[in-house]
Parts: sequence; structure tokens; C-alpha cells
Amino acid sequence: MTIFQKMLIVPLVSLAIYAGFIFYANSRYKNSNESVLEIRDDYIPLLDIAAENNQLFKEISQVFKDAVLAGEVSWIENNQKLKERISYNFFQLKKNEQIVDGWSLNLATQYFNEYYLAAEKFAQSIISKSDDFIQSDDLNLDIELFYNQTKDSFENLRTGIYDRFREKINSTNSDMKQLLFWAGNLSILLILVSTLVTILTSFSTRKNLWHLNRRMKALATGSTDFSRRLKPTSRDELGTLIHWFNKLSVKLEKEHKQLENISNTDKLTQLNNRMSADNFLSKAFIDAMDNGTPLCVAITDIDFFKSINDNFGHHTGDEVLITFAKILKENLRPEDFIARWGGEEFLIILNNTKLDEAHKLIERVRNSIATYQFSIEKNITASFGLTQAKSNESINDLFIRVDKNLYHAKENGRDQIVVDES
Repeated sequence: MTIFQKMLIVPLVSLAIYAGFIFYANSRYKNSNESVLEIRDDYIPLLDIAAENNQLFKEISQVFKDAVLAGEVSWIENNQKLKERISYNFFQLKKNEQIVDGWSLNLATQYFNEYYLAAEKFAQSIISKSDDFIQSDDLNLDIELFYNQTKDSFENLRTGIYDRFREKINSTNSDMKQLLFWAGNLSILLILVSTLVTILTSFSTRKNLWHLNRRMKALATGSTDFSRRLKPTSRDELGTLIHWFNKLSVKLEKEHKQLENISNTDKLTQLNNRMSADNFLSKAFIDAMDNGTPLCVAITDIDFFKSINDNFGHHTGDEVLITFAKILKENLRPEDFIARWGGEEFLIILNNTKLDEAHKLIERVRNSIATYQFSIEKNITASFGLTQAKSNESINDLFIRVDKNLYHAKENGRDQIVVDES
């Protein structure tokens, strides 16, 4: 049976739907009262436990104070039972993670344990007048901080349970009120307009289903065109399906672009990565050979980068790489391609640029690096190998020459550009 045929039946069953819906709404309303009682039975004991923890915490803090005032170490031991009771309450709360916020519970547990250990140590050091008493002022500040944190976290825990309780009750009542409200109105509306709506929407339903099926098939068979959207023509189930299909398309498009960007971007420097560089150079090389336009390629290497990592740490080395990448972008043209080739090596591709012009650009970069004040107390320089692509050669030949030039720049004293013009 087609959708069109099913929708034609609606006028015939309108009266049955009306009566059934009213009966269903009334049944749901009765069940809601039982749900409220069940919610109360779930939440009230947890609220009592949270309130008990607040009271026990006050008693613990008071016992510590009394022990210090009375000078009785044995009084501190009385707190152990109170602490165990609070720990047991935490255990009971943790068993109800569907109600109690786990993060708030863990925070309350952590603050309480920190407070208890600090307060116990403080009290014992004062009573015994040990050497630790000298540090009691700092410890006292910690205790006051832990006390306030624990007090607030206990109260937040109780408030969170109470808020969820109120939210659950209000949600249940609201759902029931809305259900009863819409029961009468929707049933009457169904009787009056069902036949007309069925006829008018059947045609658009079939059309939308056809478009939806075509788009889903395209995506399922590997299409990456997520930009096309379907326009909902109704607010029924099909309209909702189309709406969420569009949402899914937006999400898939965004994630596809993110993955594409991640796959082509070096995480540390935010430059193009090696895979992106390989793809770009292959295309640029073919275009240069086909069109007879000049193509220059440079590889740069940070001088003595290993000593930077060894002497200042890898974190500082990463900062140098990030700054180095920034200098490259600031001193090269927007159309120039820059990539992190690996480690401290960077690749620069200069499209439609002759060798003499490329040399001037790279010299500007080299000078900017040499004069830049990096975060470490060390002058940082870079060596460059530069060459221009020749006709009737391969990319591999091009890289052999530019690597050789970089090697000579290192061997000849670094902080220089070696160009292969032969």
C-alpha cells in the first residue's frame, strides 16, 4: 500500500482516532500521577542523604575545633565514624548516577578528603605542638579554603539533586497538560480537515520522498556534495525527516571539510603538511611543464635545531617551529605555497616565478629569520637550497638538486642560500 493510499484512509478512521486519542490521553494522565510518586520515591532519599552529609560535615568541623580547644587528640578519632558515614553516603549517591551528577559528586568527595586530611593534621600538630606547628598558619589557610570548597560542593550537590527533582516533576506535569490540551484540539481538527489535508499533502509527500530517496542514494554511493538541501513542504513526519536530513548534510559537510583540512595541515605550525605538499607540487610541476612557466622550489632547514631541543627542551623547540612558520608566511607572497616538510625542514613552492626573483624573496626570508628576536637567548638562522624546475626532468630530479643545494648551504657555514643555476 502506497503512502497516497494510506492517507486516503484517514477520513474513514477520523472518528476512531478521535475516541482512541481521548482515551489514550486520559490513560496517560492517570499514569502521570503514578510517575510523580515514583519520582518522589527516587529523589527524596537522595535529598535526605545530601542533607545528612551537610550536617555531618558541620559536626566534623566542630569536633576538630573542640579537640583543639580541649587539647584532646582522642576527640579527633571520634570524627572517623562521621567520616565513614559521609563516605558511605557518597557510595549510596554514586549508585544513583542517573540522578546524581557524577562530576559534582567527585568534586565534593575530593574537597572533603582534602579538608579532612588538612584539618586532622592541623589539629594534631597544634595539640602535640610538634615542629609542624610552625607551618600551621599556611595549613590553616588551606583548611579554610578546603572548608569553603567542601561546604559549597556539598550544597551544590544537594541543590543539583533538588533541581533535577523539580525538573522531573515539572516535565511530567507539563507533558500531561500539553497532552490533554492537544488531545481535544487535535482530535477535533483531525475530523474537520483530515480529508482535505490527505488529498493536498499526498502529492507533495510522494514528490518529497522521491527527492529524499535520490539524495540519500547519492550520499550512500559516495557523493561528497553535501551542499544541496531539500526544502520541507510540510511539518509532518516527512517534513521532520527532511529537516534532520538537512541537519545531517550540514554536519557531514562540516566534518568533511574539517577532515580535509586536518589531512592537509600540519598540527603544530598550521602550515600545509607533506601530503598536501606532494599533491600541490605534482600539479604545479605538471602545469609548469605544460605551460612553460617558471617554477622554483626551496627547502629550508633551521640551523642547529637539535641543540635547541637539547638545551632548551622540546617545548621551546616547538615554539621556535611555530615562530619560524609565522616568519615564512609574513615574508612570502599570498600565492606562495609553504609546507612543513618534516621535523625542522620546510618546503617553499614559488609558482610562475623566475630564479632571480625567487632568490630575492628567499633572501628576504633568510634575513628576517636571522634578525628576528626569538624567545630564547640564541640567534637562530636557517639554510636554504633553491632551484628552478627544468624542462624534461622529473620531480625526483628536482628534489635531488634542491636537497643537494641545501646540503651545500649547511656545509658552507649555514645561514645562506645555495642556488643551482646549471
